[in-house]
Amino acid sequence: VLYARDHHLMPGGILMPNRCSLHLLGIEDLESHKKLITFWDDVYGFRMSCLRREVVKEASTDVVKGACVLTSAAQIAEFNLMTAQPSDTEFSCPFSLTAKRDGQMTGFAGYFDAHFDLPCPVTLPTGPNSTPTHWKQTIFYLPHPQSVTKGELLAGHISVRRKRREVRSLEVTITWGDQTFKCLVE
Repeated sequence: VLYARDHHLMPGGILMPNRCSLHLLGIEDLESHKKLITFWDDVYGFRMSCLRREVVKEASTDVVKGACVLTSAAQIAEFNLMTAQPSDTEFSCPFSLTAKRDGQMTGFAGYFDAHFDLPCPVTLPTGPNSTPTHWKQTIFYLPHPQSVTKGELLAGHISVRRKRREVRSLEVTITWGDQTFKCLVE
C-alpha cells in the first residue's frame, strides 16, 4: 500500500482506506490449542513435547469465533496511511485487557480495522466479533493455557519488528506478567 501510494498516487489524490488500526485481545480456544499445540505431547504414542516450544513461535492465521473471545480488545497501533512510513510498522507499546469471563486463555489474537474517513465514515472491521473476512485474525498461542477470572486485568507489552532479511515477516514479542512470548508472523 505504501509503495503504491508513493509511486502511483497523483499529488492531491486520496488513498482509501486512509487509516488503519491494530488491535489485540485474549482468546480461549481449547480445541484449536489441543489440535495445534498440545498435540505434540503425544503423537501416536511418541512424546514429542520438545516441538511444542517451536510450534508456539509461529503465529497462526485463522478465524477466531466470537465465542472464543475471552477479554476486551486493546488498540495497539494506528496508522494514517496517507503519511505512514515503512518504519512506522515497527512499534512497541503497553496493552491492558480485561477478562470478560472466567476461562483458560490459550492465546492472543491480533486484527486490524480499515477506516475510510469520508463524509459518511465507513469502517471495515476484521475482528472476531465481526463478519469473517479473508484476512482472518493472527493468533499467538501460549505454550500452556492460563487461567483468568472475570474482571481480571491482563497488563502487558507488545513489540513488533520487521525481519531484516524477510521484510514481509514480523517478529512479535508479547510480555504478559512474568512471561515473554516471541512469535514470527509470515
